[in-house]
Amino acid sequence: MSCRALYLPGYVMPNPQVHATLRPAVRLEGLDEKTAAVFRKYTAYSNMGQASAIMLLVLQEQNELFKLGLEQELLAAEKAIADEWFSKHATA
Repeated sequence: MSCRALYLPGYVMPNPQVHATLRPAVRLEGLDEKTAAVFRKYTAYSNMGQASAIMLLVLQEQNELFKLGLEQELLAAEKAIADEWFSKHATA
């Protein structure tokens, strides 16, 4: 996966949610508390998954550029992220 593929879901979409604007304040207006809680949890989990993928890509680029020798560690991190991501999305 490239950084370009993560730009929209990993940066553009979460960015307005964390700023004090009207959008996040009224986004869940009219929803019952249970539905709003499910939506908030899913959004937070998705944002963390995207952030993890972006961080992993950055570390992989740094490893390649600076010849850090972290291939095994990065493969283990990638597997852990994928296992977590797919286990949660398979049950969603």
